[in-house]
Amino acid sequence: MLELTKREIAEKLNLPIRTIQLWTDQCIVHPDVRPASGKGIARLYSERNLLEFAMVKILAKDYNIKLTQLQSMFLLLRQDDLGETPSGFKDFYTDPSYGNSKEMLYVMSINASSMGGGNQLIVMTKEKGKDFAGLENLVQPFSETEAVIGFSILFIGRIKKQAMEMTGVNLDNWAKERPEKRFIQSS
Repeated sequence: MLELTKREIAEKLNLPIRTIQLWTDQCIVHPDVRPASGKGIARLYSERNLLEFAMVKILAKDYNIKLTQLQSMFLLLRQDDLGETPSGFKDFYTDPSYGNSKEMLYVMSINASSMGGGNQLIVMTKEKGKDFAGLENLVQPFSETEAVIGFSILFIGRIKKQAMEMTGVNLDNWAKERPEKRFIQSS
């Protein structure tokens, strides 16, 4: 398994080290290899973490998504690590069909009464010859309980695909390979 420091990730993504530190401290990305364990012990990150940092960069810098929303989104994505993710969400990082024939949507809603909101992940599959149908039905689960005054939908499969192109990371077979065989493809 390739182990990366925050300096190496910052260089690959052309970001300040402080930004990588901030996103880790705010629990948007959790180090897969070695989390913080005391003073002087450097955190180490995996290829998946590099991909996550690239996704955060795209969403935060290009699409102006708030870090608190990204915190919630990545928490939902990481539930797979804990065995809590519904079976339809498994292998988001390693399944190459996400962003192509399959899409994972992150839906953020704002409710009128509480000015709060709800967040959820939805998996959609593209039918032959059509784009992702049924987007108009996504608000339905929210509107049954409260009046929804607004919502945003992120196509995070497409964001993952963009991040893979940005970093050269290929995780298609990452979960199946022995750790010592995992690698980052050269661009």
